[in-house]
Amino acid sequence: QPPQNVDRREPATIDAFWPGALSRLDEAQRQVILLRFFEGYNVEQIAQITGQSSDTVRTLQYHALVQLSKTSHTP
Repeated sequence: QPPQNVDRREPATIDAFWPGALSRLDEAQRQVILLRFFEGYNVEQIAQITGQSSDTVRTLQYHALVQLSKTSHTP
């Protein structure tokens, strides 16, 4: 059985969601999300690319995902 929290919106709606949602993140959070989930880099690779520690990358990712979660629940 699929997880309950899967986004079941139509692909066109999801595509329309990302630009606005990403614009609400600060630059460091946006960069981490883009590298992690759109480009497929892991945390250690992102740390090397950005010059941040792995812990900082994880923290940025966490806060960005929290912000995106709040954004996805707004009408």
